[in-house]
Amino acid sequence: MTIVRFHPTAAQPFRRLRFAAPAVAAAVALALLATPASAARWAKPPWGPKVIATISIGDGGPDGVSVSPLTGNVYVTTNKGLSVVSGRTNKVIGTIKVPGSNPFGIAAVSPVTGDIYVASWTPGGADDLLVISGRTHKVIATIADVNPVGVAFSPKTGDVYVLNNYGYDPGTVSVINGKTNKLITTIALPDSSNSVGVAVSPLSGDIYVTRINASSGSREPVSVISGKTNKIIASVLVGPAPFTIAVSPLTGDVYVPDSTGHVSVISGQTNKVIATVRVGNSAFNVAVSPRTGEVYVVDPDNQKVYVIIG
Repeated sequence: MTIVRFHPTAAQPFRRLRFAAPAVAAAVALALLATPASAARWAKPPWGPKVIATISIGDGGPDGVSVSPLTGNVYVTTNKGLSVVSGRTNKVIGTIKVPGSNPFGIAAVSPVTGDIYVASWTPGGADDLLVISGRTHKVIATIADVNPVGVAFSPKTGDVYVLNNYGYDPGTVSVINGKTNKLITTIALPDSSNSVGVAVSPLSGDIYVTRINASSGSREPVSVISGKTNKIIASVLVGPAPFTIAVSPLTGDVYVPDSTGHVSVISGQTNKVIATVRVGNSAFNVAVSPRTGEVYVVDPDNQKVYVIIG
């Protein structure tokens, strides 16, 4: 697998999220949309993207992606473990072997310790939450039997939110103390839909959970849980099969990719969809850089990763 990084050819302001990233023939495409200093001057850009770097990731099937707020390194899950990409040099600097047959998703990396939280599951075997040191890239803790399909880290409280029980009725969210790795509470999710993606707002502390098969139509709900009360406070409709979700630590906006290749943008203040961006044929996983606000979106069908600057 390769990652191709794009950058605008001219430094001019534009209206945010008003045009789709173009499809390219490279193995993995990253479409960057630059954010201006003043919203009043935003206008649709007249230029196209320009390739500035190519990163060889190797095979293994890219799945999840997350960015360290401390080092800027990018972590990409594959069926062979975690690939580590330097955010400064755009080069692969290591590969982390992960126990279990499939490291399904990566949580937001801890802004305090730099540790990485990975949901690892094995069909017919153990379903664990793994904690990997951001310094040594070794597994330092294992939280067993939580049936994890997604994890998220709250920079406000240090708590870890683990989305459990894919395919079970109902699913739950386990809240784990980030210091002791002990269970604090469990939040029940509504109906029998499959809940597969979870993210925590660094600004409000609210938790966002994507759900699939909740309706027979082309739109699916995102459940919003209050970080203060652990109660569901809103439900927002997005595109079909929204498997993953991420929140910008800079704006509080929520990014939800779907199976049609679109990314819905939800306002963290109003819990309403404020924009939709087309990134490819399909969009599966997403993460936001806390340093730059860049949004990384994985397209497994075309073996591409798009990056949108929010």
